[in-house]
Amino acid sequence: MKNLILKGMALYALMLIGLSSCQKDELATSDVENFVQETIYELQFDGGIGKLGCFELIFPVQISFPDGTNGSYSSYDELIAAFKDWRLTHSKSEGKPEFIFPIDVLKKDGTTITVNSKEELKDLRKECPGRHNRGPKGHINRGLSCFELTYPLTLIFPNSNELTVSSKEEFRSALKSWRELNPGRPVSHPKIKFPYSVILKEDGTTVTLNSREDLIALKDKCE
Repeated sequence: MKNLILKGMALYALMLIGLSSCQKDELATSDVENFVQETIYELQFDGGIGKLGCFELIFPVQISFPDGTNGSYSSYDELIAAFKDWRLTHSKSEGKPEFIFPIDVLKKDGTTITVNSKEELKDLRKECPGRHNRGPKGHINRGLSCFELTYPLTLIFPNSNELTVSSKEEFRSALKSWRELNPGRPVSHPKIKFPYSVILKEDGTTVTLNSREDLIALKDKCE
């Protein structure tokens, strides 16, 4: 009888350990998901960027992490994966990943805007009506962007010169080169030449934008 009681107690202890382990795993998963949701939400909210904002982020972007590391990412999917991986190995760390400036965004009229600091990003936010009012919970599931640019694209610079770029990297590189030749905050900015095509993130269909009005209408339909 004594042996049976001891065996029962041991089995109960193992069950408690297993239950505790499962609870910890669930808490860890929840923490990571919340961290990623909040981080993506804050990055987009600060500049009115994304599906619920007025501007689209031009990839690739560089991100700095609270531990001093950084990386370059070419899509929201890459950002989400990187934030998950980082949080899993830094569960006790304070702070969140942030943009390394400058970054570039696309306005409704096809104009590219270079943002050189967090202060400039918040100034940009003032141009955008408050649509990020649902909070970070479930933010990723609502969609992070309206569309993805397809390449090649042709850029028109303020001096009327044109340049065709074949990838995200060439796009950012062209904007960087122009920025270095035109320091400060010029009144005019490079624009994407119409027509060009985009892939809608909602259903993967390709849409051709023939004018500034087409792009404005597309962004206005994002919810």
